[in-house]
Amino acid sequence: MTTLTAHPDKALKSILEDTVTVVAGHYEEYTINVYAHGEMPTDKLPDEFIRIERNGSIKTRTNPIGYLYGDLAVTVYVKAQGNGVVKNNRVDSILEQLQGIDGAVSEGFYFRLSPDNIIAPTYIDPSSNFSLTVINVEWHTV
Repeated sequence: MTTLTAHPDKALKSILEDTVTVVAGHYEEYTINVYAHGEMPTDKLPDEFIRIERNGSIKTRTNPIGYLYGDLAVTVYVKAQGNGVVKNNRVDSILEQLQGIDGAVSEGFYFRLSPDNIIAPTYIDPSSNFSLTVINVEWHTV
């Protein structure tokens, strides 16, 4: 990995992929999709998914360049109810499963929930009828 090929978003995706589930009924449970590094499709999106993207640039304070750090935005998308109301129980269930990000290590990256600005309030995107909740995650190389 070099500065130009560092992909902390892909590393965090590998932690979350196949681990975050949604209970949709008494007997139905399924894993939700996690998208990172430009992989999110533009159509036929599932009712719940997570998108991970860089929130700013990759930084370093070492010379030669070695120690890298930055921020990621982890956005939880949940299709709103027909009347436009947030499915709060479903959002909370997904958020609870994301607590494991704090202190996780994957592919040479360490992740932690940003102590200055952990989570933004959930809001509805009226154009897509999805609720969005953004979690801010700090990362650095190990």
